Amino acid sequence: MPAGRRRLSSLGPSSLLRQRSQKTVQQLRRASSRVANVRALRALAYFGLAILIGGGIFSLLEHGPEEADRANLAVFLRRMRSELSNESFAELRSFLSIDDQVGEQLLLAHLERGGAEPALAAHNWDFTGACFFCFTAATTIGYGNYTPQTDAGKILLVFYAVVAIPLCLNAFAEVSDRGLELLSDRARKQHKFEQRIAQAFEGFDADRSGKLERDEVRSAMRCMGYKLDSSSTLRARFEEHYDNTDVNRDGSLDVREFSQFVLQFAPDTAEQLEQALTKGYVVFIAAALLALFVLGSTIIFSAFYSRESWSALDAFYFTIVSYSTIGFGDFSPDPHPSWFAVVFITATFFGLSLTAIVVRAASDPAFDWAFTVRQLSPRTWDRAQDCRHACVSFLLSGCGLRSTAPMMATHQLHEQPHERSATTDAAGSQLGATTEAVGAASSGMLRGCA
Repeated sequence: MPAGRRRLSSLGPSSLLRQRSQKTVQQLRRASSRVANVRALRALAYFGLAILIGGGIFSLLEHGPEEADRANLAVFLRRMRSELSNESFAELRSFLSIDDQVGEQLLLAHLERGGAEPALAAHNWDFTGACFFCFTAATTIGYGNYTPQTDAGKILLVFYAVVAIPLCLNAFAEVSDRGLELLSDRARKQHKFEQRIAQAFEGFDADRSGKLERDEVRSAMRCMGYKLDSSSTLRARFEEHYDNTDVNRDGSLDVREFSQFVLQFAPDTAEQLEQALTKGYVVFIAAALLALFVLGSTIIFSAFYSRESWSALDAFYFTIVSYSTIGFGDFSPDPHPSWFAVVFITATFFGLSLTAIVVRAASDPAFDWAFTVRQLSPRTWDRAQDCRHACVSFLLSGCGLRSTAPMMATHQLHEQPHERSATTDAAGSQLGATTEAVGAASSGMLRGCA
């Protein structure tokens, strides 16, 4: 018999089923990844096309009136230069530098060229500026540093927003979905099934007792994506499999019993465990990437707008306001030169996408902060529980009550696993008694107030 067939025959039915299930899941995942890439690129192409087409149309509508306004401003500046003193004209320049930077540039160019059409002043409604405006409108940032002045431009904006905003949201959704998948693939640990079970067991063991109570197993199933609360069939299956695997009839499952339970309860347990184990990693990795991206954007904006006296705090404030789509407009970027407009639009789009990834990952109903902390740093979780017990004891002592709930030292939790169960049971019963005392005292105070 060939060696490969001997290996297959030596495997049990559950192992064969698990291997075939994992192979099928991997094939489906690769196919889904290719489809997701196509969808994301298509959404980005549609959004980019909407920006370019909108920029061209708005530039055609608004560029002519802007040229007329610039010509009138040039005539006004020439007259003011001849009629005002140097001090008054300096005050006019100061006023224009605050409220109309284009006017100041036009002033300088007009004086240097002796009244010729200035070339230094950037047009708001050239193609670059119009594309920048379309991007801020589609992303709903809306700085408001310049807006359409013609009736045709205002009417166009109404219809353009109806088309561009959904395209923008669709692009964000596709990119964030693909980003979440990539982060999950990077964070997914390719361990054996038994190692995944052991790692998940440690994360779900909230009281560090070495066994999972019924509520802890129920919470574990929720983290793995099974909605027990909304399905009576799932609840009945859960209770049946839990009772069948609880051989000792002690109301809790050890690692071996938990492994048997999840294999019986769900055939696709390996995939579900991988998703549960990687949810916390995805949130923290995405948050770290967003923090680094915000830091890099702050450095770039602070350096580029140093000529306008932007401090590092101003640049950081502007970055947060932009990436959260608040867009107050107190700090507004100038989309010129064109290369900086490309950098700004690209950075802002991916900053918004990272923000969407973090929000979507953290708002996942299956994401559990406590499970993530226990999984990533068990000792940190134990110290946090010690601090919580200390705070409860302090508050109870301030109310005239004495807390009898002992605090479990971190080193005892890790060095004496066999004694944890009894200690935890004692702590639970004493904490329950303390809770009843607090309830009675609260009821007495309420009756006294009445």
